[in-house]
Amino acid sequence: MNHVEATIAALGLCAGLASTASGQVVVHQDFEGLTYDGWTVNGNQEIFFGGNPGSYMGVGYLDFWGVTLRNDDLASPMVGDLTVFPSLTVTVDVRVLQLNNFFEEPIDPSNFNLVLEAIDYENYASVFFVGAPLPQLAEGWTSFEFSIPDTTQAALPPGWRGSGAEDPVTFEPILPPGRTWNNVLQNVDEFRLSTMEPGYFYSSNFWEMGFDNLVISVPTSCGSADFDGDGDSGTDLDIEAFFACLGGSCCATCGSADFDGDGDSGTDLDIEAFFLVLGGGNC
Repeated sequence: MNHVEATIAALGLCAGLASTASGQVVVHQDFEGLTYDGWTVNGNQEIFFGGNPGSYMGVGYLDFWGVTLRNDDLASPMVGDLTVFPSLTVTVDVRVLQLNNFFEEPIDPSNFNLVLEAIDYENYASVFFVGAPLPQLAEGWTSFEFSIPDTTQAALPPGWRGSGAEDPVTFEPILPPGRTWNNVLQNVDEFRLSTMEPGYFYSSNFWEMGFDNLVISVPTSCGSADFDGDGDSGTDLDIEAFFACLGGSCCATCGSADFDGDGDSGTDLDIEAFFLVLGGGNC
């Protein structure tokens, strides 16, 4: 195959692919179907209309200490050993429809932050990250994003904290002795997004709130468009070398056929990511 033929063949393969390369999607739950893969809000699977779009899972107007989207189903990929994923990105849409105290007086939702937490009940420990404040009622649906970085390291990543024990000076929650970032993530019994932060006490308020479009994925890490390593980028020779590598014949200076860095090699997402980078974009 000459360079022109290689380019045409490659573009033909790329034409049928989706417009973005998002990496390996672990969870994609939009709460539109009849199966919710173990996800509950405050222990129930109540579905309401008016999501972003369609349906959402949440709580109707009732008194709660807080509102929590959780999963403790053993069949869920978010329960068990999360270190099988090198890192994860979590995105979710959140809306607060009503929030009042027991005197029916409005409470500012920004008094509460959205918290991501992975809990090891067996060893009484968790790791958590305090995200942004909840949106105002008038803001409607708001997207939140969390990063679960390098799951193999022992130290807590920046911004992450632990619970299960108490600092004797500050009285804030800390990880118990012997518990680390990665050994908590190896034994996750519950994965949750909550308005309640470990270490705090909460009074009951009247909440109406929902979650939609939960996506948990392994982020991509693209290679260079100079695939054949000859110093120029995005040429016919780069395209030809990339497809030769997909076929099992990587040259000595070629990059990996796992172009998007999600752990599997030579998939449609690898091809798509390669062409996005060739076009000057980011995967």
